[in-house]
Amino acid sequence: SLYDQGITIPLSYTSLPFFQNIKANLGLFEKKIDQPHQNDAKLIQAATVYGKSGRDNKSGGYGLPQMKDAIDICGEGSLMILSRGGRYIYRKTANNVTEELSVYEHSVGGTLIEWQVKLSE
Repeated sequence: SLYDQGITIPLSYTSLPFFQNIKANLGLFEKKIDQPHQNDAKLIQAATVYGKSGRDNKSGGYGLPQMKDAIDICGEGSLMILSRGGRYIYRKTANNVTEELSVYEHSVGGTLIEWQVKLSE
C-alpha cells in the first residue's frame, strides 16, 4: 500500500495533453456542480489502461498499467486505487476478472493504492 497527498489522478489526468484524444472513449458524464467527483473512478480506470497519469514525458507514467500486468502474469491479485473522490478496483482470480468503479462525495485528499499479487510456490 502507498499513499500520496498530491494533486490526485483525476485532476492530473485531465490536464495531460493527450487527454483530449481519448476523452470521447471514456464515457465521462457531463459535469454537475453538486457531483464534482462523478468522473473520478472512470479517470482512474483510464490511467490503468493508458498510463501517463502523473507525467508528461515519453519514458514515465506507466506504473498503473504495469501493476495490472503483474497481476495478470501472476494469475491472481488485486489493485485498489482510491484517488480524490473515486475508487477503482481490479481483481483477478484463477477463473475471473472484475473491475469495480465507485465515487464518493468527499475526496480522500490524495491517492491511496493497494496492490496485491499471489506469487506461485
